[in-house]
Amino acid sequence: MKKNAYIDPLTNIYNRRYFDEQAKKMVEKATENHQQLALMMVDLDHFKEINDMNGHLFGDDALTNTAKTLQDYFQPFESIVARFGGDEFIVLSQVKEGESVQTLADNLYQTLTALSLTVNNQTVQLEFSIGVSTNDHGKIQKVEELIQHADEALYKSKRNGRNQITHYNHYCDVGNGI
Repeated sequence: MKKNAYIDPLTNIYNRRYFDEQAKKMVEKATENHQQLALMMVDLDHFKEINDMNGHLFGDDALTNTAKTLQDYFQPFESIVARFGGDEFIVLSQVKEGESVQTLADNLYQTLTALSLTVNNQTVQLEFSIGVSTNDHGKIQKVEELIQHADEALYKSKRNGRNQITHYNHYCDVGNGI
């Protein structure tokens, strides 16, 4: 049986190769139609410790459960959910008319942080750092720029203690904006 070159074998969601190819088309379409997109980088916090304390199979379960949760959450949206590498996931989603990127990200965060796994009769609560960027209703036309902004926001979440969301602010030159 031939494996799909676009599916991550562990998590059974799209891989980075698929994301790179499809995201470009999605951003181009959003630019033409002045649609709002949100790009989210999602990192499973303390993944090495999860593996070290509970074993690699448990770590695999954490990744597969995260992937399934992301895929289920974004099912109603026009979106691409992919494993970006290691314990990082990437999502590019069209923001529905009347919804905000803030609400979309906050609801995702609540959904993800509700995830827990059981090992040896102990519950392990998963934590996530999320970086969010937008295409500013079609003004940002390069996927790489969206990824760079979300990545900067993700690393700010990590620097500020993890287990939180940081939004990239296009308009802030001072204060807590990045």
